[in-house]
Amino acid sequence: MEHELAKLLSETPGITGISGFGAGDCDCDTHLFFADSLCIQGIFQRLLARQIEYTVKLLRKRYLGIETPVEKFKKPWELLVSCIISLRTKDEVTGPAAARLFSKAPGPKELMDLPEEKIEELIFPAGFYKTKAKNLKKVAEIIHFKYHDVVPDNKNKLLALPNVGIKTANLVLADGFGHFEICVDTHVHRISNRLGWIRTGKPEESEKALKSLLPKSVIREVNGLMVKHGQNICKPLKTLCTECPIRSLCLTGIANETHSS
Repeated sequence: MEHELAKLLSETPGITGISGFGAGDCDCDTHLFFADSLCIQGIFQRLLARQIEYTVKLLRKRYLGIETPVEKFKKPWELLVSCIISLRTKDEVTGPAAARLFSKAPGPKELMDLPEEKIEELIFPAGFYKTKAKNLKKVAEIIHFKYHDVVPDNKNKLLALPNVGIKTANLVLADGFGHFEICVDTHVHRISNRLGWIRTGKPEESEKALKSLLPKSVIREVNGLMVKHGQNICKPLKTLCTECPIRSLCLTGIANETHSS
């Protein structure tokens, strides 16, 4: 990361490198710079953006080839339904439950025609499966009659659907339609704060902060990577910082290392 930042600084007007202060493990001429002014417009935002991109690069490498049970769903309809099922439910339950439902109801019309009791049976043991079955049937009816079996490519229209919040809407828009949106769940909220990218108290606040912060080059990847990282290493109660590939870029990881030494 130090080399990435040195390259960025060397390309920034108003910043001059002092030759001869490189590092033994790189080809950089220097890692020591002099700034003409304490406040060079946009430099801190650019530095943070470069750090975020590098962090995502390391996470991408760490979880290459690893797929959660819900990541196999790619189409907007599949994403919408599986995300509704996933609320307060583990991925290991959501994935098979959604697959069972899609085997009987691959589209809105088929789901609409299923008895509510059958939907309950198919998605059990997902949390609140009875309420979700009722809402899924309503969602299917709306998309069939109002949108002609096509999931709307619009945030406000998605948010108007039963049991669809900002997290679900952003996931469908980002992964289903390629919009530059960030789906913030408990993992994204927790890890973004631990890294020091943001300082927020609630996922809703994190969604707004990250939307304005994350570079477009990585914004759609952050959710999937942080879900894996949160499930495997950066856990809610017991973090495995010694196994973390981004520890040197994380304020919490650096603090933990300092306290343990």
